[in-house]
Amino acid sequence: NPINSKTANITQKSRDGKGGIPIGQDFRDNSKKKVNSASRGDIVRTPTSHPDDFTKQKGKQGFKNKYTGEIWEKSGSKHSDKDGEWKVGLGKDEPYENRKITIGVDDGKIIKIDRK
Repeated sequence: NPINSKTANITQKSRDGKGGIPIGQDFRDNSKKKVNSASRGDIVRTPTSHPDDFTKQKGKQGFKNKYTGEIWEKSGSKHSDKDGEWKVGLGKDEPYENRKITIGVDDGKIIKIDRK
């Protein structure tokens, strides 16, 4: 039976082997999937994995998703992912300190959602 990546469960463990990020769904084949409607542990399309989905924002360090309007910025921190992190703003806003979604650069997995 071939796996449908839209609904396939992802069972990867965190790098420490203790579970960490929960099982999620793989949305890499869905260009219109909003990160804001995904859950922690889901895998989404990023500017790294699907650069044609994004446009560089003029005068800024971020990218805008052509299909969802979401604003992405590369983070300098590497707390959760050895290759770095992407930060996505809530709704169509830029990411802010306590209002953002954090995504791993190397796998596109949603690591953390801050909605304060």
